Amino acid sequence: MIRAAAAAALVVGLVGAAKPARAAPPANPARAKEALFGDARLVPTREGERARRELALAGAIAEHLAGDPQIRAPLVDVTLPERDADPAARPHALVSLQAPADAQVALRAAIEALCRDVLGDPQASVTILRRDPEPAAPAPAGHLRPLLALALLGLGASAGVVIDRRRRAPRRSRG
Repeated sequence: MIRAAAAAALVVGLVGAAKPARAAPPANPARAKEALFGDARLVPTREGERARRELALAGAIAEHLAGDPQIRAPLVDVTLPERDADPAARPHALVSLQAPADAQVALRAAIEALCRDVLGDPQASVTILRRDPEPAAPAPAGHLRPLLALALLGLGASAGVVIDRRRRAPRRSRG
């Protein structure tokens, strides 16, 4: 009887310990523009072609920025003026990155020059945003599972002992 209770507690503990953790959400979900216009097999429109061109330019800028060891996790969004827009309208690049605070001043001129070169317009506007690094992920709670399995094993063993003692104890008659 004790063995059966101990085996049941062990199985329950191991099944609970083996349960996989929830999958974390993707770190970088697809952006809306990329999801809508990224597939070139769709029916080509002026707006779709412009959006794909913006995505290509943003990808080229991000690829160049990723080569710099001081820059981490660059995110780039490019907006091109529409064909029938005001002739004074200029392309715009929004660059979001993680970099040391002291290096941002030195990097600003290089990033602006890179964006203007890739966009092909020396008057293009460039906005640079510095993001703080993401906080470290909390430690997974998986390290407590073996302790839980051991506690369940002990509980099962003690329950088995109590049941066995009750069965072997002489019955008292009520009288």
